[in-house]
Amino acid sequence: MKYYLFLMTVSLLVVNGCVTDPASLGLPDDIPRELYKTIVYSSNVHSGCIVAEKNQLFLLDSDYPGGVGVFDLASYTKVIDITIGAYSASGIDVNPTGDLVYVVAEDLYTIDPYTYEITQTTDLAGTGSDLVCMQDKVYVSMQWDDCVYVIDSNSYEISDTISVGEKPTGMCLSVSDEYLYVANYDSDEISVINTGNDSVVASISVAHQPSQICALPDGKSIYVSCYSGSVSVIDTNSNTVTDQISVGLRPFGICSLPNGDYVYVCCASGGVGVNGYAVVVIHTESGLVLGGLDFPGACWVLPSLDGSEVYVSSDYPSSSTIKVFR
Repeated sequence: MKYYLFLMTVSLLVVNGCVTDPASLGLPDDIPRELYKTIVYSSNVHSGCIVAEKNQLFLLDSDYPGGVGVFDLASYTKVIDITIGAYSASGIDVNPTGDLVYVVAEDLYTIDPYTYEITQTTDLAGTGSDLVCMQDKVYVSMQWDDCVYVIDSNSYEISDTISVGEKPTGMCLSVSDEYLYVANYDSDEISVINTGNDSVVASISVAHQPSQICALPDGKSIYVSCYSGSVSVIDTNSNTVTDQISVGLRPFGICSLPNGDYVYVCCASGGVGVNGYAVVVIHTESGLVLGGLDFPGACWVLPSLDGSEVYVSSDYPSSSTIKVFR
């Protein structure tokens, strides 16, 4: 008589000292998981930033005439609408000192977050896709020109043009600000730019259609949402992909909680995550998808500064609300 031993690999997760099957887990109680508030907005929101000194959320209206809706985070009420008057507004960020907010569309707009006035307009001679700010310069990805513009924050002029891959979209800075990571949607790669001399120092192949990027606060990893259905995890020391996490249909918006333990990923345009949720949550230590948030069509997500809340917008079927989870 012959006996056969069948071995099955099972991924386990240690929670509160106990070994647990992750498939049986929902989201932990100490991270944003329950709908707390719905903010009604007038149009399509694909990006936003928080001005910490004012405790205000600046939401980018990507539909014409374009603008920024400013909301008080203590009351979740609108403070003001700032009209830009531009098509295809797609990126917004605040500089490190919190005294300037930048918006990219056909031009780059500089906003004073205290007076809510547009103080400067920089002609880009093209349509920008995303932007990130350092104190002395602003980087703008130009998706139709396969490059990243460097804008001098003092002169408001284009000081350099960096050639990258095909159709650059989302970007993020390393925690140290030493490197800029650029997702190239059509060439399936991440360009790594040294911000000291604004040169490309590495190109990292990832899954199909990389879209948005976030960095973990420990500086060791970046997470890339790839619209084809997964998240690529990149080790920042070796610039290599260390994990490929299946998350579901059309992952787009992505963010890490400030503690770095969890990453939230939006499955945009009516997409559904592997666990049935529109926003899936990845446990970064194990690389496992644990649960998610119920908000169909979620496309963009941003954590509060202390990580107690996340703000999520939808592009399908309704694009006029921001949901606050805590």
